Amino acid sequence: MTDTQAQNLHIEEDARSTGTCDCCGHETVSLSGFVSDGAAPLAAYFVAYTSGQPDHGAEFTFITGDWANEATAKDRYVIVLLHFPGRGFMIDSDVATKKANMRELASNFLDRDDIVGSDFADKLFGMVDAVYTRDSRLDELRNWKPDA
Repeated sequence: MTDTQAQNLHIEEDARSTGTCDCCGHETVSLSGFVSDGAAPLAAYFVAYTSGQPDHGAEFTFITGDWANEATAKDRYVIVLLHFPGRGFMIDSDVATKKANMRELASNFLDRDDIVGSDFADKLFGMVDAVYTRDSRLDELRNWKPDA
């Protein structure tokens, strides 16, 4: 995906919910939304983080693939990326275990070995960049400092 193609991606913000972190008691934030190229849906995304706790990191989950009405979970893929301030994004290799509850939406789970060096990698990171930079609800994450 070229920079121009990534810039042309559309972000649609959806739900926001909160809870309590089991380990520290701070507020957890869960967000969802959609990425499209303006004509067709490309992915649903979910972001989860603990407010005020950058050392916990943030989890970005993308479900991508075929979103046509006749498509099934077999036509879609789940990818999880972890984000920590000062370290950028890392592809989570334990996605099948962590996201087994998403099998109704997507039955394929991609880890680092499936993505790095693939034709899909540029498309994925274009979507990640679009969500990270354009979802207005992620201001706190964009302002996280290393070792804060």
